[in-house]
Amino acid sequence: MRAFSALRRAVVRAATVTAVVTALPFAAAADDLSGGVVPEGIVLVGTSLTLAPYSFINEKGESVGFELDILKAVGERLGITFNFVRVPFSQNFTALQAGVFRMSAASAFMTCERLANPGGVGVFTVPTYSAGQAISTGPDLADKVSGFDDLAGKKVGIESVGSTADKVVTAAIENGADIEKVVFSDNPSLFLGLEQGRVDAAVQSEFIAAWQTKGNPNVAIAHRIRETYFPVGYLFREGDPLYPEFNRVLDELKDEGVLADIYRTWFGTDPDPSSPTVNVVPVPTLESQNCPS
Repeated sequence: MRAFSALRRAVVRAATVTAVVTALPFAAAADDLSGGVVPEGIVLVGTSLTLAPYSFINEKGESVGFELDILKAVGERLGITFNFVRVPFSQNFTALQAGVFRMSAASAFMTCERLANPGGVGVFTVPTYSAGQAISTGPDLADKVSGFDDLAGKKVGIESVGSTADKVVTAAIENGADIEKVVFSDNPSLFLGLEQGRVDAAVQSEFIAAWQTKGNPNVAIAHRIRETYFPVGYLFREGDPLYPEFNRVLDELKDEGVLADIYRTWFGTDPDPSSPTVNVVPVPTLESQNCPS
């Protein structure tokens, strides 16, 4: 088993923080479909719709994004329609297990801690891409930051307690980084806070960071944290009969180049040849991810 860096070890062992589901404000989104009964052929998907370019609401009020386009392609093959239930990332896993929706599109990294907890988090599908975390700053700091040590005495923003970024920043603090963590409710607020100077840096998935900083001279990606790279996929509850068919169609779409085309649409470049976007790979396990025992 290969050695884990101190940061990666802390990230994958960190405890998930989830909200207790009682009367969730978004539950009505499911009820509105058919008096509390989801019609046949409709699958409810939980997503925050604030994770551009993965899932977000565009200027026309439409739910769009990389992950949602993949769902559309899968739905066309299976003859089903995916409808979206908006839920904060911090409540996504708990709401999935509570049955508020059938599957999750939360851009969730397949960390060891999550893979070890299918009853609390869900069962991951085959991965659709892999990504890691990035540190974004204002342009004055961008060429001076190569890690958290370069942010000593500064405020670092994250989106949502329990997110991978939260675990990365918490692990850095536990390993001696002299930084203050500031939590924002969603990604637009996080990057607006960075632009306004309420925080000195923001930590988020590199692709989300690239989208949020694109064309904005006031913010830039300063550093990609290579120890934090993980595969990413959708989530189902254990035992869902749709799960194997969903994975089968994802593999077909990879073989036919459909996922690669969707990737190019949203990211403007070809996926890495080693990426699970273009390679049929099994669902990661604790063993395949070399998770610490």
